[in-house]
Amino acid sequence: MVIIDAYVDAATFEMMDVRAKGVQATSYSGKDLTGLRDLHNGKTGTEPIETAVWSHPSHDRWLIVDNSVYHCGHSLKDMGQKLSAVSLLGIDSNDILKQVK
Repeated sequence: MVIIDAYVDAATFEMMDVRAKGVQATSYSGKDLTGLRDLHNGKTGTEPIETAVWSHPSHDRWLIVDNSVYHCGHSLKDMGQKLSAVSLLGIDSNDILKQVK
């Protein structure tokens, strides 16, 4: 699972915790999330989340699950709070990842 979003916060990490055991999770953002990541990963019973600062900024938000790419009209931290769209795109996840790595 990969999240690419400029507005990642603790709520985003909590959403990422709802995944099967052993599933890797990484968040790319425009800011250094090391402190938030370390706080999250230090909690008992949570699977670790990796973080990285993107090399090329993204205005849009992206979610990659099992190599399927979703375009999100809202920040993932706000999921379920307002009307918004999440669209499945028929593109290779590597096309998005090579832009942020």
